Amino acid sequence: MLVCAVFMVAQSGIYENMREFQERTYWRRIFRSRYFIAILFVLVALLAHGVWNAYGRYSRSEVAVAYLESEKERLIDREVRLSRSIDALSTQEGVEREIRSMYGMVRPGEELIIVVADRSSSSGEEVVKKEGWWDRFLGLFR
Repeated sequence: MLVCAVFMVAQSGIYENMREFQERTYWRRIFRSRYFIAILFVLVALLAHGVWNAYGRYSRSEVAVAYLESEKERLIDREVRLSRSIDALSTQEGVEREIRSMYGMVRPGEELIIVVADRSSSSGEEVVKKEGWWDRFLGLFR
């Protein structure tokens, strides 16, 4: 009877080891199967796609931040100019100066002189037109 008990204990240990071995080979078969590798590939592709989209959003947001910072600086400069204009227009002299410049108004007894630039040349020099032989030929008949 003792021999039978020792034999059963030894067999139960062998069966447990065999069961563990079979479980390990089961998981190995699953991890090495084509389906598992295909599913793993799809998951990696989805993860890579998500990372790529996140990087794209990040780079677009960096561009947007740079644009908004420049826009902020431009608006701050405009605010400073407008506040100076408001300060200048708050005095009687500033209002008078603005009316004179915008509408060309003068005080009684003053004269207004308007200087107009010559349209033929912007630098004041005479423009020389080069004539080709065809223009000279046609000039003979005019």
